[in-house]
Amino acid sequence: MAKKRKVDAEGRQFQERWEIEYFFTEYKKRPVCLICNETKAVFKEYNLRRHFETAHQQQYATMDREQRLQKVTELKKGIQLQQNMFHRARSLTDGAVKASFIIAEEIAKSGKPFAEGDFLKNGMLKVCDIVCPANKQHFANVSLTRNTMASRVDELSDDLQSQLKDKAKESVNYSIAVDESTEQPPARIFSNRWMCISGTGLPWNKLVGLTTDGAPAMCGKRSGMVAKVREKMKETGGELTAYHCIIHQEALCGKVLGMEHVMTVVTKTVNFIRARGLDHHQVRALLEEGNSEYEHVPYHTEVRWLSRGKVLHRFYELREDIASFMAMKGKAVPELADEKWIHDLAFMCDITHHLNALNVKLQGRKQLITDMRDAVKAFRTKLRLWENQMQQGNYVHFPTCQSVADNLNTAFPNERCAEKLKTLKAEFDRRFSDIRPYLFI
Repeated sequence: MAKKRKVDAEGRQFQERWEIEYFFTEYKKRPVCLICNETKAVFKEYNLRRHFETAHQQQYATMDREQRLQKVTELKKGIQLQQNMFHRARSLTDGAVKASFIIAEEIAKSGKPFAEGDFLKNGMLKVCDIVCPANKQHFANVSLTRNTMASRVDELSDDLQSQLKDKAKESVNYSIAVDESTEQPPARIFSNRWMCISGTGLPWNKLVGLTTDGAPAMCGKRSGMVAKVREKMKETGGELTAYHCIIHQEALCGKVLGMEHVMTVVTKTVNFIRARGLDHHQVRALLEEGNSEYEHVPYHTEVRWLSRGKVLHRFYELREDIASFMAMKGKAVPELADEKWIHDLAFMCDITHHLNALNVKLQGRKQLITDMRDAVKAFRTKLRLWENQMQQGNYVHFPTCQSVADNLNTAFPNERCAEKLKTLKAEFDRRFSDIRPYLFI
């Protein structure tokens, strides 16, 4: 079979005489008709002559050389003007597209709905009418519709994912963090994570750390996520170090205090108040009549760790109003008249406040493991200090306990609270044993 001839191999070049003879010029390595702007694929004189004879000869055949030269000059100036206008329009369009990407990024960062784009554009146009009306069209060219914002965010996401893959491939080592999943068995969890790691092109032999929340599906010795990853690592000759999430461990440490008798009463009472709209409305009215600085009693949600401290503090501050309301409803809470129970409530308020402060310090963006280590180290040292102060009856770091000790007749249980602090410190040592060698204490 004969080999097909390639046009590029023929070495055809544009001839300057074609401008006068056929009104064609060269643009981006293609012959372009100056009269109708039609483009031909190759520099072939037959094609150019045939186009001129069939489309333009009747109009321009009577022109002499000088007239044709003048006409070519005029036509080339016209094309140049069109090209300049195109480039300016393209520049404006590029700026409008870039602006829409900037707005889409801000909408995505703030978690706002995509429809906010239209609202922002209306505001920009109204401001432009006052500040710079001559440039209003530039702002009008920026597309901020809901569909455009969704498309822009998708493109930004794809670009970030691509950059992440490129940077991940260049890394010397990497670690992964996995949350508990109650909907999938460990094998399925491992399969999904394996697909994710493989999809980014990360080699298994560079995996050095795995952090989980300590759930059985994650840490099971035989079928857990950690066990399956270790098994995979053995195939590549690598070693894996597994960690328990520091923030989750900190939240679990508080459970060792064993103050369920306090939380049970508080939760049951708050749920009774908040369960019915009428009861909640009556409590709000009661607090308003008493000129209380608080408007209502917040809910306590177990999965939202920080809510416990807020509920306990509010419950303590409003304990007298709550006792009156519950008695009026025929649901008296005898614990609110028990001074020993009030002591425990006060201690729970203060220690939970400290635990919440530590939890907040461990959260947030750009947190390094060294910063989290320092926060845990400092808190453990504080527990030792607070234990000694509690034994001496020094409540400088426990203002609620100080208030109760000053206003109630029963002596505050310093030794029992000091023992609770000692137990909490021991729980921190146990749960943070995996990073204790790095605490330098």
